[in-house]
Amino acid sequence: MIPAGCTREPYEVVPFSGTVTWQGKPVPDLAIFFEPEVGRPSNGITDESGRFTMIYTLKRNGVQKGKGKLYFDYSPMIGADVSGQWTKTIKKYGRDNTPLLLDVQKPEKNYELKLE
Repeated sequence: MIPAGCTREPYEVVPFSGTVTWQGKPVPDLAIFFEPEVGRPSNGITDESGRFTMIYTLKRNGVQKGKGKLYFDYSPMIGADVSGQWTKTIKKYGRDNTPLLLDVQKPEKNYELKLE
């Protein structure tokens, strides 16, 4: 029995973090999303070295275990040099186009995503 006011999460969540590079260089300020087939999405943002940690809720890091898609959104800092090729890359990995379909079954601490 669950006490009044408490809820049980219906999905298992596992830690998920890694690095994103483009043409061999770290990608900072990249918003990353994991959208499961059913359930709550997670998100993260890359730091200056391209590292990210996915966030499930304000109090819990990770992604929901199971199948889903990984996609990006990029909002460069003002004055950033954004090439046409980078713009095409981001469109390729956007929410509606991403080829990154994952089946997350265990914790992932060093997921490497090499964009070209």
